[in-house]
Amino acid sequence: MRIFLIYLLLMIVISCNKDDVKNENTYTFLENFNSESYLNTHWKNASQNNSPLSYFLENGNLKITTRANSNDRVKIQTRETNFSTGTYIWHVYVPKYNLNEQCSIGAFLYHNDSHEIDFEIGSGTNQLRTELNAQENDMIVYCTSQGFPFSSHLFLIQSESWHKLKLKLSVGTNNNYKIEWFINANLVKTLQTNFSIETTFGVYNSLENLTFMGDFLPTTDNYVLFNSFSFNELNN
Repeated sequence: MRIFLIYLLLMIVISCNKDDVKNENTYTFLENFNSESYLNTHWKNASQNNSPLSYFLENGNLKITTRANSNDRVKIQTRETNFSTGTYIWHVYVPKYNLNEQCSIGAFLYHNDSHEIDFEIGSGTNQLRTELNAQENDMIVYCTSQGFPFSSHLFLIQSESWHKLKLKLSVGTNNNYKIEWFINANLVKTLQTNFSIETTFGVYNSLENLTFMGDFLPTTDNYVLFNSFSFNELNN
């Protein structure tokens, strides 16, 4: 009986360890954009400027569109707004937009206007494209913290391609956020912020006709595809 009890305890310990390993590899939030009911349960409209609700699921992707000659700002956000330290990954298809038009893909975290962490992707102004030596198939990526401190760096990304955009938020100096931006597994930027990890965020996917991204309003309708979004609270 004693041997049996020891064996039983060992099996319980092993089982618990297996569960721990499993949990370490489990995403705490995963969106594959293949279920209308799941989308409606976990996301809500966050569009501005009286924009149409021009987002929908299509062939396993979230498709967001904006209209030509408009100030459309179409976006959705998670209903949950208590995201904090962890790893955030978006799989995004970046179309080829007309050069210098004001259309911007957004994959970002938002608390308020000064606590916002962004990927923004678009053609960019003629001046910026010249400074960056951007080629015809290049789009410009802004990797930005909107405050505490404000910090924005620009990178080039190929259009007409799928890309993985990743943010990693971890505990840094004085219990404030340390932020890392990755593009296709490449670490492109690191920032130590001056705001506490007690600040939490909602997650946003968007397509907006924003003035900073170009020299004039889009002359055509535009779109973006989001294939998936995931959050892992364990910083893997």
